[in-house]
Amino acid sequence: MKKSINREDSFGEKIKTDYNLFIDIQMGKYLSSKNKSEFSSDEEAIMVMGKIIEAYNQKIASDHLRLDNLNEAAKTSWFNSVETDFSAKGAVPSGRQGFASGEENFPISSLSTEDIPEIDNATKDFISFYDELLPFLPQGAIVYIMFAGPALEAYGYPFERLKKIIEGEELTEIEEDLLLWAHDLVFGVVTAFHEKDKIKKEKFLAASLDVACEELDEKTALEVVAEIYANYEEEFSELKGKKQKLKTKTKKKKK
Repeated sequence: MKKSINREDSFGEKIKTDYNLFIDIQMGKYLSSKNKSEFSSDEEAIMVMGKIIEAYNQKIASDHLRLDNLNEAAKTSWFNSVETDFSAKGAVPSGRQGFASGEENFPISSLSTEDIPEIDNATKDFISFYDELLPFLPQGAIVYIMFAGPALEAYGYPFERLKKIIEGEELTEIEEDLLLWAHDLVFGVVTAFHEKDKIKKEKFLAASLDVACEELDEKTALEVVAEIYANYEEEFSELKGKKQKLKTKTKKKKK
């Protein structure tokens, strides 16, 4: 597939320019603070990008009036004044076969699943339904496709079309390839999230980045991987919190 980025429909060319300017400024500030000109690893790059995106969303994106009324020089000054916290825990994976089949370099069996919330019967039925609807994808793929929004948006794939597919409309071969790509990308990110070993985590991150770069330029690929990681981390934390509350309530009842 041809590399293709079509974000204008989602937030406009002007907003995209502001967004990229903020990323460039903050990335430069980070590298300067570390006295280096490039990142030491993919994991570091993705963590930093995740923090920059978080800072943009929290401190810039909501101030539409200010963005609309400032020239580039004023925006540059504003963006430079923003302090991004890079010390906190941040967002942090080529071949598709490696992810799908547990290839030696990417041992899926090494994942620690003790903290993963259990799947209830309703979720199992949901997954089973989409396994039948999308047989060209690995079993359980819908769980990962649900987090693929940032990748599909960056590629330029219309969300409305994805909704129709999820509702049962027939896919083209190109769309099947695209969803396989999106699945493998998200699968790698999720695998990296759950991997405890730092070296293995970096391998999965590097592999995910390679998959993303099959269809996106490197900068966009970094953004996409960071955003998927952050989205999954947030969802996982919520599910884990609910599970812990349920356990606490159950213990209280037994007493």
